Amino acid sequence: MTQELKIRINNLATIENKLKELGALFVKEEPFIDTYFNQPAGSVLKIVTVEHFSNLIKLESQDGRFRVISKTFIENVENEKRELTAELGIKSVLQGKRIYFELEDLKITIGLINELGQFLILTGTNPSENFITEKLGIKNPEYIRVSFDELRTVD
Repeated sequence: MTQELKIRINNLATIENKLKELGALFVKEEPFIDTYFNQPAGSVLKIVTVEHFSNLIKLESQDGRFRVISKTFIENVENEKRELTAELGIKSVLQGKRIYFELEDLKITIGLINELGQFLILTGTNPSENFITEKLGIKNPEYIRVSFDELRTVD
């Protein structure tokens, strides 16, 4: 089962340089719009739209990480948004840019989220806190244990 481990970062250039030193492969950079729908605490349902395609993603909080329950391609995003909005209501909409890297069995995403800040997201079968502290050299990482739509804006 795929999991996500997230931290807030303060220096984008330092993280990108460290990933390159470790041999991470740059994959792509793209703008995004994430539409979050009302869900019970600990559950996330969102439509992620990038370029010309969208996915419906379901996540659950588990032991300070997020477990990916499902990820489904959406053919008609406007219809899906309309139906989910009528059924559940929109909780929030976040926009920004994501930078993707791959290293060994990890997918590494740097999320630059408008009004929230910069984040590093490790995705894999068991993303390790040791990767963050040992390999990236981040001594006191600020782990994000809630969904991004639950965070307050950066001052």
